[in-house]
Amino acid sequence: MNAVLWWMSSAGDQHLHVQVMILKQQQYLKKQAIWNVFDL
Repeated sequence: MNAVLWWMSSAGDQHLHVQVMILKQQQYLKKQAIWNVFDL
């Protein structure tokens, strides 16, 4: 039972980590796009 709970919570952390990574990448791409506009 503990192993299952640990796996579920670690899988949840993994999912959250992936979401945070995607969010950071989107913010980074938006910043890049804004700088590209300024460069033009």
